[in-house]
Amino acid sequence: MEKGGAVLAEDKRRVSYIRIVGLVTAVCLMGDSMLYIALPVYWQEVGLASLWEVGILLSVNRLVRLPLSPVVGWLYTRMSKRTGLVISVLLAACSTLGYGLFSGFAVWIVLRCLWGVAWTFLRTGAYLTIIDLSHERNRGSLLGTYNGIYRLGSLIGMLVGGGLAGVFGIRPVAIVLGLCTLLSFLFVMNNIPIPSAGHGSVSPVAGRSFNFSFLRGRRDIVFIVGTGLLFSMFCEGMFTATLSHLIQVQHSTVTVAGVVIEATMVSGFIQALRWSWGPWLAPWFGGRFDKASNRGRLLSLLIFGEALFFACVPLDWPFFVWLGFILGILLMATFLTTAIDALVSGAASTSEKVAVVTFYTLALDVGAALGPVLGYSFHIYNVFWLSAAVLALLASAWFMTSRSRRQTDRSTAA
Repeated sequence: MEKGGAVLAEDKRRVSYIRIVGLVTAVCLMGDSMLYIALPVYWQEVGLASLWEVGILLSVNRLVRLPLSPVVGWLYTRMSKRTGLVISVLLAACSTLGYGLFSGFAVWIVLRCLWGVAWTFLRTGAYLTIIDLSHERNRGSLLGTYNGIYRLGSLIGMLVGGGLAGVFGIRPVAIVLGLCTLLSFLFVMNNIPIPSAGHGSVSPVAGRSFNFSFLRGRRDIVFIVGTGLLFSMFCEGMFTATLSHLIQVQHSTVTVAGVVIEATMVSGFIQALRWSWGPWLAPWFGGRFDKASNRGRLLSLLIFGEALFFACVPLDWPFFVWLGFILGILLMATFLTTAIDALVSGAASTSEKVAVVTFYTLALDVGAALGPVLGYSFHIYNVFWLSAAVLALLASAWFMTSRSRRQTDRSTAA
């Protein structure tokens, strides 16, 4: 009985720690999320010369993370996760405050690069923490908890920040969000324990070096990470960066109850719905995914559903029917984020975890960096149809792989 109580108390401590990390991540994310709603519409306010520069600014923070991910992974073998969290909060505050204090493409490139460094520390540290604290039966649930909580920052940034930017402008809203991020530094200092023996969740990751030699003979990791790359490119990078622009093209004016609503407000509301249901749906789905007997087939169905919704968006629909397809994309994205994260974390727990997490975050950054550039390089309708085609092929690959693996398992059992 005492042993069972101790295990329950330890599980609660782990969930509590993940919630704290999720809340800190959420606060840091608000300024970045606001830009995805406001910048495609109000880009001239911050001294930009063309819409093309918007695509670059929404991508460069991802591009800078490509060489940084291995470096940050190496640093986490030598510093505590608490130190990494402190660094990320300070850099996030500087970048968000900078959006309100400076203008011009060149300065904003620097600010977006600062945010790229901050996010690399945040995400890598969070993944490593969850791998350390989870096991096969709760990994999806814990990842869902973290994903759901930290995306509350996107909810506030896109809905509140995006809406207020349409009234007051980007710069004053950015200063307010930057000050909120700076205050979260005190939260970190008071709630994240100083590394000590017995606190594996905040101590440096075991091991003094890593490389990618673990990929030899691990096609499963390559396939999962490749799936994450494509998902990040189409569903996170491209879709998030172009939604405001898509609304302007598809529905130049949106009228509800006789009131004309700005594209940024509509986009912020749509994106906010995903982040509002995330804290409940993501952990719920994570628990179901932990118990799924054929995770590959379930993943293939989710990806196919995403492809179907992408294909329907460019067609001429009444606004509220079209809105249903957009919400379908976001619902599938909520499930897919947790599912892919859980598969990667499971693979990392049986291999070189720092190297696997670094490889995965690197792939996500490549996809997220290419997404906005892709979205603004071609007509928006063609981009959505291309996304649908690639995702449908990916879904087919996962279905065939899961089917082949199941037949192999049956043959082995026989």
